[in-house]
Amino acid sequence: MNRSTDGSERERLFITYQYHDRVTGNQEKAASTLELWKAAYPREWRPVNALGLVHHRMGQHQRAVEELQEALRRGSDQALPLWNLASAYRALGRYDEARTTGERAVALGIETTPTRRLLYQVGMVLGDGSAAAHRAWAKDRPREFDVVSAEAQVAAYEGRLGQSRELYRQAIEMAKARDLQGTASGYAAHLAWTEALYGGKDAAAGVHHALALLQTDPDRPGAVPRFRAPEALALVGSDAEALLVVTGAD
Repeated sequence: MNRSTDGSERERLFITYQYHDRVTGNQEKAASTLELWKAAYPREWRPVNALGLVHHRMGQHQRAVEELQEALRRGSDQALPLWNLASAYRALGRYDEARTTGERAVALGIETTPTRRLLYQVGMVLGDGSAAAHRAWAKDRPREFDVVSAEAQVAAYEGRLGQSRELYRQAIEMAKARDLQGTASGYAAHLAWTEALYGGKDAAAGVHHALALLQTDPDRPGAVPRFRAPEALALVGSDAEALLVVTGAD
C-alpha cells in the first residue's frame, strides 16, 4: 500500500467511524469500522482507543479494558487511553485500579480535566480525602465544568437534588460560555436522567424542564444527548416522546 493509498484508506475509515458515532449513533457499525481500522494499521493506538470507548459506552466494560490496554501497548502512555481505561475500571467497580491509572496520567503531566473529574469521583466513593485536591486543581480552568458536573452527581446521590440541579445548571452555563453547545446539552441530558432517577412524583416535570435546556447543534451532534434524553423520557413513562427523539421525527 503506497502512502497516498494508505492515507486515503485511513481517512475513509475515520470518516465512516465518525459518521456512525456522531451522526447515525449506530455504535455497532462504528465498532465494526474501528475493527477494520485496528486490523489494517496494527501500530496505531487511536482506533483501538476509540473501540474501547465504544465498548465502554455500550456497557461492555471488560472488553473496553482489554482494548484500552492494547491501545496503551501500541501508543505507550497517552492521555486519552489512560483516561478511558480509568473510566472503564471505575465502571467495573475496580476503584483502586481506576485511581492508579488516573494518577499515572497526573504523574506524567498528561492528565485532562476529565481525568481529574474521575479522580474526584473515585475519591468521593472511597472517602479517602483525596477529592478536594482535584476540585481545587480544576478551579478557574477552561473545563472546570467537568468537575462541577461531578459535584452535581455527588449531590444527587446524597439526596441533595436541589443543589444537584443548581450545579448542573452552572456546568451548562460554563460550557455555553465557551461555545461548547454539545457539551452543555450533554449536561442537560444528564440532568434529565438525574430527574428521572431521583425526582420522585415530580420526575416527569423535571425531565421535561431539563430537556428544554438541550441545544444540540445539528452540525456538531453529540451522542450523550441523543442517548440520555430518550432514556430519561422512557423512565418517566413518556415512551412516545422517547421514540420521537430516537427516530428524529418531528
